[in-house]
Parts: sequence; structure tokens; C-alpha cells
Amino acid sequence: MNRRQLVSLHLYCSSFFAAMLIMAAVSGGGYLLGYKGEFPETEIGTLSTEDYAVTEGMAVDDVLAILAAAGVTDYDFEYSVQRGDTLVTRPTSRRHFRLAQRGGALQITEVQPNLQASLVELHKGHGPQNFKTLSKFLAAGLLFIMITGVWLGLSSPALRRSTALSVGLGVAVFIALAIG
Repeated sequence: MNRRQLVSLHLYCSSFFAAMLIMAAVSGGGYLLGYKGEFPETEIGTLSTEDYAVTEGMAVDDVLAILAAAGVTDYDFEYSVQRGDTLVTRPTSRRHFRLAQRGGALQITEVQPNLQASLVELHKGHGPQNFKTLSKFLAAGLLFIMITGVWLGLSSPALRRSTALSVGLGVAVFIALAIG
């Protein structure tokens, strides 16, 4: 592959992933600056744990049956995550539900994240399965973009010195802040 082809691949890959990288920077930066988004909650109701309970490894159909018993019939989800007596449907980057056992009652809560919260959930890998797959390609694409960018800079006599200094400074700052 010649330099011109590598530059073209670098450009196309960076252009393709630009929107996702901007989303990651906005969501991650906002999160680190303290704006984590909002997750407005609506109590749907409670069911008796004698009839309905959160159990280990619940199937999607079992969760949908509990939600239907609480009056939620217009909902579908991909999978759920359970911690103790609480189950959360996923993806959490959009409307989702929390089923929490409290005493003899199963509390059902609808959660509707705002835009920032949705972006953070996508950033954390809590989005739809197709988006998670795309995020894996983004990781590989970002590695390609960074490696080819450094390679192109180092292989150019006019850019070699400034590229080497920038890479060296970046490595030094990373190490200093990571261990400091």
C-alpha cells in the first residue's frame, strides 16, 4: 500500500467514525465535568412477590409477563442485568424498567433518560446490541486512525520531528498522570 492509499484510508476511517468520537467526547467530558444526565422515574406499581418475583437468570418472556401484569404492554428489550433483588432491563440508553423486590412487594419503575444520560449509557456500553457491535468497530477504527496518523507523520521528513516530539510528550504526560 502506498502513502496516498494509506492517507485515503486514514481519512475515510476518521470521517466515518467522527460522529461517534464526538459523541464519546461530549458524553465522557460532560460526565467528568459532573453533568451525568437525568433519569426521571415513574412508579408503575407494585405486585405481590407471592405471584411475581425477580429470580436468577430470568428469561425475557418472564420479565415481559411481569411488566404486562403491571399494565406495561408496549415495551420490548434485549436483555436484563440483575444485582441481588433488583433487575434492570437493557438497553438503558432509552426507556427501561427497574424491578425491585422490597419485602413482600415487587416495585416496578419506568426510567426515561434524557439526552445526556442516554449518551453516557451508550458510552458505557449499555446501549442496543447493534450499537455495542459498532462500538467494537469504533475501537478498532480508532486504533487504525491513531497508528496510521503517527506512522504518516513519522514517515514524512517534514513532519518527523514534530510528530516524534508530540508522541513523546503525549506518552510522558500519560505516564506522569497515570502513576502520579
